[in-house]
Amino acid sequence: MSNPKVWELWLGDVAAQLAKDPNRALFNASSNDGWMSGHCVCKNCSAWDHPDGEAGVLNFPRLYTAERLRAAEAHLQRGAAAVASGPERYRQRVEFVRAGLTFTQRLVEIITLMRGYWQKPDETIGAQVRKNWEAIERHCAEHPYAVNRGPVRPGTPRMLGLHPDHPNPKLNKQKPNRKPPAKDLDQN
Repeated sequence: MSNPKVWELWLGDVAAQLAKDPNRALFNASSNDGWMSGHCVCKNCSAWDHPDGEAGVLNFPRLYTAERLRAAEAHLQRGAAAVASGPERYRQRVEFVRAGLTFTQRLVEIITLMRGYWQKPDETIGAQVRKNWEAIERHCAEHPYAVNRGPVRPGTPRMLGLHPDHPNPKLNKQKPNRKPPAKDLDQN
C-alpha cells in the first residue's frame, strides 16, 4: 500500500467499474495482505506500522472504550437524523455503519467477560457469552454485508479464547489446581 502506483491502479479499476455500473456505491479499498495472509514487511510498508504492533482483537476494550462507543452512537444518531428525509441509500449507509458498531459493542462485551472467565471459569459468564454469540449470529444474518463473518466466528484463529468452548491454547495456559506430589510415595 505504500507504493503510489498501487493507488493509481486502484483508481483505474474503480473508474472501469463505474463505467460498467454508474450506480455502484461500494469499492474494495483494502490491501490484499492482512492478519491471515501476512503483512508486507518492506521498508515503506513497515514505516506505516504502529510502534507497538498490531492492536489485535483482544485489545478492543482498550481501543473501543465506553466513551468512544457512546460518541460513535451519538454520531450515528445525528447522521440518521440528517438523512431521515433524504434518499433511502443514505439511511441504508447509516444502518450499515450502525451494524458494524453493534457488532463491535457486543464483541467488546464478550472480550471483557472472557478475560474474567479464563481466570476463574464461571458457567453464568459462559452462558452470557454464548447468548452474546447467538445475538451476533442473528445480527450478522440480518446485516450480511456489514461484517465479514468468515474470520470472526468463535472457533476461528482470530477469535480463539472468546468462547467457553474454544479456548486459545496460546493465551490460556492454565495451571492445574493440584497439590504437588508428596515426597512419600505412599501418599501419592
